[in-house]
Formats: sequence, C-alpha cells, structure tokens
Amino acid sequence: MKGSLNIGSDEKVILFAGRITVKKGITSLIRVLDLLTNEGMKVKLILAGEIIDRQYFKIFTKSNVLHIPPREKINDLFEVCDCVVLPSFQEAFPYLMLEAGAWKKPFIGTNIPGISEFIQEGENGLLFEPNNIKMLAKCLRELFTNTQLKEKLTASNFKRVEGLPDCKEYANYIKEHYFKLINK
Repeated sequence: MKGSLNIGSDEKVILFAGRITVKKGITSLIRVLDLLTNEGMKVKLILAGEIIDRQYFKIFTKSNVLHIPPREKINDLFEVCDCVVLPSFQEAFPYLMLEAGAWKKPFIGTNIPGISEFIQEGENGLLFEPNNIKMLAKCLRELFTNTQLKEKLTASNFKRVEGLPDCKEYANYIKEHYFKLINK
C-alpha cells in the first residue's frame, strides 16, 4: 500500500484526518515536517480531508506531503501510517483519537480540552502544547525511535477505545434516553 501512495518503505508516515484549516493546526504539522526532514528523518505527512483554507493548496507541491480527499481510502491510510497527529487549537471530542485507538495506531494531540480529557500523557497517547513545534517534534522522535513506548501507547489506547459503543449504538442510546425524557 505504501508504494501505491509513493511512500518509501523506510519512510515514517504521519496521518492527519479532518478539515484542513488553520484551527486544526495544519501549519504546526508543516513546520514540524520541515524540521524533522532538515534533521535527516525520512517522513511523509498525509492530510486526509477537505481543504477549507485555500492557503494550504501550496503545501501540496511538497514531495513529502500527500493530500487525500475526504473519506477516500481512509482505512488504507490508517494501515500505512505510523502515527496519528491532531494539532488542533480547539476540539470538542475528536473522533480521530478514537479511530487511532481502534486501528492500533499511536496518537499525538494538543493538550487542550476535548483531547486531554481522553488522552492521558504517556499512557494512551502523547500531548503537546498548541503551536509548540519543538514539543511536537520531540513527541514524534520518541514514537519513531522508542518501540516500547509506541507499543505501550498503542495497546493502552486500543484498550480504552474497544469498550466504547460504536456510533449506531451511541445514537440509539441517546435516542432512547431522549424519548424517556419527553415521555415523562
């Protein structure tokens, strides 16, 4: 699969899935990608989602950034990635961190409400302060070089996610409780 996306077998792959917009911290991902590449690390960034902010069109000319339209090949993208990163400035409760757990991929996210309520630093993921490129780079280096840490985070996040209801179960649960409330 990596070959069909023009990704070398020795390259590390960072996945972001969501709306490609300033609020999602895409600039942080581009800056950390440049930093790691300048250090000699072979790394690619996959941005999967709809481009909301037009300023990001120019980044797709970089050879180490791939854009995949929304919902296209998402399962394949989780298969090829080495980690999932969500550098958002604001989130309610991002589904991406749950998907990372379900796919047994390590998750790195910003230390903001919504993410930090689910991800426990060093237990089931890594957290960094918003827009802190050095801290994000440190998290990525740790994941890419420390197999034990990667396995621990992956297993812990999977365990945390596997007991959660899927979307349909959750929707039925909410619907059931809603009807109970209005019928009282």
